[in-house]
Amino acid sequence: MELITLQSEVWTQLQAQINTIHEHLQPPKDSELYKNVWLNHREVCEYLHISSRTLTRMRKAGEITYSENRRQYFYTIGAIEELLNKHAVPSKEEYLKNLTDQAKKYLKQ
Repeated sequence: MELITLQSEVWTQLQAQINTIHEHLQPPKDSELYKNVWLNHREVCEYLHISSRTLTRMRKAGEITYSENRRQYFYTIGAIEELLNKHAVPSKEEYLKNLTDQAKKYLKQ
């Protein structure tokens, strides 16, 4: 058996390189995998239960990220999730807690 000695800096760099390779070889998580799937205009309208004109307005207003190819528009599932999260309405508990916190701050003043 042969004994090899390394400086601590070299060992640290080697470990970092191995970790980088390991992370690169890991398969993406399911949620990340689906975020890059492209849907056409009609599929997005069906998914969101909105009209084609509504989606066109949202696209022109810059509310949703899209890609255009020969006058056809495509959207990623990640862009749709961002849109939905941006317009999410807080649940009643969150709303009541925020309202109560604001009232407490007002009373302290």
